[in-house]
Amino acid sequence: MARAYAGILGLGAFVASVARGVLHGVAPAAVLWSASLALLAAAVAGLLLGTVAAAIVRHAVLDRLQQEVARRETSATPA
Repeated sequence: MARAYAGILGLGAFVASVARGVLHGVAPAAVLWSASLALLAAAVAGLLLGTVAAAIVRHAVLDRLQQEVARRETSATPA
């Protein structure tokens, strides 16, 4: 999940930076430099966000699974 977030955010930042540079008539070398930095920064942010998101999902699924197992154990135990 983290790699997907990094890729999507990085690519989005790269495209937005290139579009901004082209619209403002910035030199191609400067556009590619700023777009590369934007890609790197957004990819790092995406990697961090994806890691946090994966941990949250993993924790939620584990909690739900433990609740379901506990519910089944109590309903299967004869009183």
